[in-house]
Amino acid sequence: MYSFFKQSFTNAPMFYSFFRRIHLFLFLYIFMGQLMAVDLHSSDQQTVLLALLARNKEHTLPAFLNCIEHLDYDKKCISIYIHTNNNVDKTQEILEAWVKEKGNLYKDVIFVKQDLNTVLTNRPHEWTSERFKILAKIRNDSLEHAKLLKSDYYFVVDCDNFITADTLTDLIKQDKPIIAPLLRSLETNNYYSNFFCAIDETGYYGYHPDYLKIVSYEKIGIFKVPVVHCTYLVQSKYIDQLSYIDGSEDYEFVIFSRKAREKNVDQYISNEKKYGYLVHFFDNLSLEEEKERMASIDILRRIADLRP
Repeated sequence: MYSFFKQSFTNAPMFYSFFRRIHLFLFLYIFMGQLMAVDLHSSDQQTVLLALLARNKEHTLPAFLNCIEHLDYDKKCISIYIHTNNNVDKTQEILEAWVKEKGNLYKDVIFVKQDLNTVLTNRPHEWTSERFKILAKIRNDSLEHAKLLKSDYYFVVDCDNFITADTLTDLIKQDKPIIAPLLRSLETNNYYSNFFCAIDETGYYGYHPDYLKIVSYEKIGIFKVPVVHCTYLVQSKYIDQLSYIDGSEDYEFVIFSRKAREKNVDQYISNEKKYGYLVHFFDNLSLEEEKERMASIDILRRIADLRP
């Protein structure tokens, strides 16, 4: 017995060193486990493909990109698909500079710069059958990228739409197949919006008494509607049933919504909050006229005022 204690005390430094190492190992194990838990928590958010299609949008891109940057959603869960073509302004240069400065903040950036061999009007809202077909093809390409990247959501935001920081998070929480945030025109007394309450035989706007009530926030909630457009979120599990092309010469969003209705993929509009604005003028303005009309509008101030 005496010899045992003598040996134990003789080897005490060795035992002390051994237990110190065990203690350090356990500490590091627990600490690293906590770090991993934090990291896993940070990536709990589902992945989103954000589709940005821009042509001749130099005058809207600074405010638009500011809105995108300030979305309260983990940027490492957002892949951005950008397509631009046939610009007569600095749209491409602005996008290139933005991607260079901000692109590494996001999960992925796919940037397609592709001038097309066709004559395109430079009036922002003048649409021809040829322009519809081009836009439909580009939108379908972005839809395919959501599938290729295995994104959980496909999020369309037109580059003349300006949304609040909580828009994406709120839409995801609603857990709807397709859902859009209500956006109002920047112009006072212009009730154009990004949904239809009813449609005519062509799938375009039809009168419905609830339309003005929803746009003016007289009725507040989440409403099933036949058409959403401009800005909307799609659950990716429905993408295989959707397309912007059907062989017709209709508006690409009319085709998309028609496909959704045919496949019973429900579309919703939410006005539970004021989510932002879109550019719409009833006049068929030239690009320069639209720039002049918008020069006096402080878009970011208007957005900030929605969340005082």
